Amino acid sequence: MLETKGHNEVLTRTFEKNDEPYDLLISDPQQADSGEFWTKVTLECDSDIVWSHQIGGIDGIQSTLLALGIARRLLESDGGFTFLDSPDLMLPGF
Repeated sequence: MLETKGHNEVLTRTFEKNDEPYDLLISDPQQADSGEFWTKVTLECDSDIVWSHQIGGIDGIQSTLLALGIARRLLESDGGFTFLDSPDLMLPGF
């Protein structure tokens, strides 16, 4: 779902774990002075940050795809997350 939010967060997806909602927030890629792009990926539960990482790439598409891939790995390693009542989180894996 595309959604505009504060702090450059443009993509959100809500997962569930133990009947609690967790929001995955993906920021709008930002270009650094050195040319690479950085995308922030954050997992929140009740507005508390569970984890947050800045992921770099050669362009905005790559940094966003890598951020989504990292999110998938972290969610799967924690275990127990579902999306639309399914264990398939529907995130790209790399």
